[in-house]
This record gives sequence, structure tokens and C-alpha cells, in this order.
Amino acid sequence: MNKQVEHLMKTLGCTEAEAIQIIKDDEAIEKGEKLFEQTAEQKKATKQMTSAGGSKHKEKTKRVRKVDADKHDLMDGICEWFSSNPSDYTRKGDTEVTFEYLGNIYTIKLIKHRKPKEEK
Repeated sequence: MNKQVEHLMKTLGCTEAEAIQIIKDDEAIEKGEKLFEQTAEQKKATKQMTSAGGSKHKEKTKRVRKVDADKHDLMDGICEWFSSNPSDYTRKGDTEVTFEYLGNIYTIKLIKHRKPKEEK
């Protein structure tokens, strides 16, 4: 006999055939079959019991980035160089500079790479 059947027989005090039927019904319900109709109150209770409990319309929080002083100073130096040379440039935040050179438009993006992890 299956351990699950034995457990149901012991806890519910039912016969082996009833325990097997309970397991089959549970499997059918898990697959989405409707074995019996529920009243409005039962449907409401089922919905409450199966919900995760979180808010349905949670607003996403915007992550505030920390300003990297080294990157900011480096980008200021790059922009200072562009302003001393006869070229038109635009700065986008602390990471990008777009400029025109010989009729072509270029973008420089400043990326600070993470330090490699030390092996233990």
C-alpha cells in the first residue's frame, strides 16, 4: 500500500478505496477539472486561499544611482577637452558624450568595470 494512502486512512479514518478516491480527486482538481460546483462564498474563499497575498497594483520603485565621483571628474575632463577644441558636443548624464567629427556623429560611453573577485 502507498504511504499516502496509509496516511489518509490513519488521519481521516477512511477505507483504502476512499483514500485512493480522495487522491484521484485531488490530482484531478490540481489539473483544473471541476468535480463539483462551488457556491459564491466557496469561490471567494478559494480565491483568497490561493492568492499570494500581495498587492495587485504595486508601483515599481525607481532605483536611485549613486554618483561616482571618479567617473564624474573624468567626464568633466573629457568635456573640458571638447570645449577647448572647435567641435560641437552634447553630454548625456555622467556617462556619455556625443560629438561630431568630419561630418560623422560619434558617442563615447564611459564604463567603469568591476574589480575581479578574489579566489579563496
